[in-house]
Amino acid sequence: MSLEQAQEFINSYLAAGIATFNNRDIKYVKTFIEPNSAELKNISDYLVTLEKKGIKEDLIGADVLNVSKVSENVYNINVFSKYNISFNNGETKRFQSYNVVYQVVQKNNSILLRKNVKEDLVEKRDL
Repeated sequence: MSLEQAQEFINSYLAAGIATFNNRDIKYVKTFIEPNSAELKNISDYLVTLEKKGIKEDLIGADVLNVSKVSENVYNINVFSKYNISFNNGETKRFQSYNVVYQVVQKNNSILLRKNVKEDLVEKRDL
């Protein structure tokens, strides 16, 4: 998998993720995730938290740092991403950035997320 393929997937996946989070509906991101993956339940659970806390997210940018092959058709994609996040229905706003390792599977000319391997908060500050 090339960096370009990984970046294209990550851009699409994260945009769908923001639509899922802000609309509280998993349908936007579901086609990017491997069927029967635990990530589907994780995201569904996260939607409940987002709703309770009145959270909305805005993706500022995401850069693929590297891609490593795990096994046949399985890759880890290391991504640095930046978000503006509002809490309490916009009362509080914060910038947050993360280093995330996503594990993906490449099958039949498509890429699907298998799981989030690791997520580290890099920076968090009030806006």
